[in-house]
Amino acid sequence: MPHLSHEELRSAAEMVAGWIAGAPDAPREQRASRLKRLRTAVLRDDPVRLGKLLVDASFTAAAGGQPIPPASVWSALLSGRPRSWEGRLLLAGYVIAVVQERKLLDTAPVRLVPDSEAM
Repeated sequence: MPHLSHEELRSAAEMVAGWIAGAPDAPREQRASRLKRLRTAVLRDDPVRLGKLLVDASFTAAAGGQPIPPASVWSALLSGRPRSWEGRLLLAGYVIAVVQERKLLDTAPVRLVPDSEAM
């Protein structure tokens, strides 16, 4: 897997966090559901599921005039090459950090325990 820089991971995380945020008046449950969707894609090591999520996030970003990471970032995250899972796990960590920075889920805990979809 091509090494993703901090800036590349951060740009992808910003885009995904924007999708998680949704509309300014989006209910907390919608945001939690989107965060869980990311978690499922990453933990299942499912590049197709993650790819669909990134497409949704990129359309949301484009509609809002926000930047979209270059194709090289997508390629590294969606690759089936050995160790490409590392980039997906790192993306999840970066997204969580951005979600916390933006206080997208307030301070109430989000239920992220394993479920039948994630395992």
